Amino acid sequence: MSMQSGFMGRMMNEGEKSRKIKDINREVFQMFGRYLKPQTKTLLLTFLFMGIVSGVNMIVPYLSKIAIDEFIIPKNVNGLHLILAAFVGSYAVFWWASYWGSYLSTKLGQRVVADVRADLFEHVTGLSMDFFSENKTGEIMSRLTNDINTLSDFISSGIVNLLSDLLTLGGIVALMLLLNVKLALVVLITIPVIFGGTLLIGRHMRKAYKKVREKTGNLNAGVEENISGIRVVQAMSQESDNMKSFEKLNKENLAAQIKAVVISALFFPFMSLTGTLGTALVILAGGFMVINGESGATIGILIAFIAYTNRFFLPLRDLSQIYNVYQTAAASAERIYDYFQIKPTVAEPVKPVVMKEPVKGEIAFNNVTFHYQPGQPLIQQMNLTIPAGETTAIVGPSGAGKSTLIKLISRLYDVKSGSITIDGVDIRTIRNQQLRQTLMLVPQEVFLFKGTIMDNIRYAHPKASDQQVIQAAQIARADAFITQLPKGYDTQVGEGGMLLSGGQRQLIAFARATLTYSPILILDEATSSVDAATEVQMQQAMDQLVMGRTSLIIAHRFTTLRKARKIIVMDHGQLIAYDTHEQLLKNCKIYQELYERQYKRD
Repeated sequence: MSMQSGFMGRMMNEGEKSRKIKDINREVFQMFGRYLKPQTKTLLLTFLFMGIVSGVNMIVPYLSKIAIDEFIIPKNVNGLHLILAAFVGSYAVFWWASYWGSYLSTKLGQRVVADVRADLFEHVTGLSMDFFSENKTGEIMSRLTNDINTLSDFISSGIVNLLSDLLTLGGIVALMLLLNVKLALVVLITIPVIFGGTLLIGRHMRKAYKKVREKTGNLNAGVEENISGIRVVQAMSQESDNMKSFEKLNKENLAAQIKAVVISALFFPFMSLTGTLGTALVILAGGFMVINGESGATIGILIAFIAYTNRFFLPLRDLSQIYNVYQTAAASAERIYDYFQIKPTVAEPVKPVVMKEPVKGEIAFNNVTFHYQPGQPLIQQMNLTIPAGETTAIVGPSGAGKSTLIKLISRLYDVKSGSITIDGVDIRTIRNQQLRQTLMLVPQEVFLFKGTIMDNIRYAHPKASDQQVIQAAQIARADAFITQLPKGYDTQVGEGGMLLSGGQRQLIAFARATLTYSPILILDEATSSVDAATEVQMQQAMDQLVMGRTSLIIAHRFTTLRKARKIIVMDHGQLIAYDTHEQLLKNCKIYQELYERQYKRD
């Protein structure tokens, strides 16, 4: 049974330069060993059937030796029918064991791969926002799909067939030594040549396939970015420039693939040549021994040795195919392992504090400073307390730090110094799940999942009934447009909600926020890109949304800002003023400029 994947992938890792390679290898091996442990029973059964396959591979040539030396040459036909029955029986057992071995090894591999994929997905989705800011979506998807799929063949057959091939090789060597030591040594002469060539070519293959994985990830990232932004691409007639960028990525990927194929293509001819050399040496040496009548050298033994030689080189020849797959599997295992080693920068608290119920929603900034890049602060030494149950607006020029402030309150990022508290509790000491349940964010760019309107509203509260979803949509003023659609709440929204207008998506986001109660509501420029009629509906919905909650509203439209009891004015990451609309018009120059700018525009 041919082995189609590499067994050495789990033993090699060059990705971490700061630790010893042998330590990294052990860590990668231990990681995948944990996934194999629950499948121990299936693994042992697979080993059993592969052992049977190996045993049959060793028996058949010996049956040929018996048939020739004990029946054909002595012209004894009486026992040939027994040899024939043994042949047929052996191959029947071989087919039976091969079937179950293949089935169980594939089942084993797919279960392990499914577990790895599920854990990696959970791990990645639990990472902090800076991870997603620093890594391309296509690259992340490549590790979750391509790298995981590359491991499938490796896990399905590599580990299992490693034992099978070791048993086959060990058994064949033992039988050859029992039959004729001299001929066995002739075959074994070729082993140093095989391993020397394998290590030499394999070293170059590892580098080549690692580059392939990198270029594939870059290609996926480029494709994902262009498809996601296709409307902007077409609107700005950038198809030609984007095609040039894609061609560059495609050519780099092609060059990496071809280089890897050129190197890997050396293996099969090399192994075939070595196997042919071994068979030729056996025929030459064995032929002279039979002709000269040496003791222990018969035609049957020579025929058996030729068969054993072919079977001896078959698993070794398979390594040329295995090693090709191993190179990609090793690089993928390394990349998956590297992702598992990434820890969230916004970590769960070691000793979490449970907030007292009911949460009132008082938010305090205590000397808060934050930056993405050192030396470029976005929030500087901010001190402010937002009373519970009040509606507060945040305004300022572009780049003032408004959205950054919201991200810090949501703990998508951690402050660099100072603290943010809710009801006097530092948000870094609150479990992320409880904190997210305390906050409801309605972003400017609403993302809808592929599915129906009903499904997307219910996303905020998966156990909500249809009636509760409809009631939330009615409060959020979304019911009016939904019921006018041919399929109503069963209308498909398309990928990312592209089948709905921006205003309709915002109203669905309002319905989500209505469906589940959170003490703190954050509206991030929710009305900035809608028409006047939709804005009226959204203003009415906002009146319902903010009732009984601590509400923060980022907005440029002063019709929205007037809902706030007080307004925070920011500029260049600093708190400039915090007062009522009327007082800010009198005393805050930046607020006056923002107001006059919009008044002229309107």
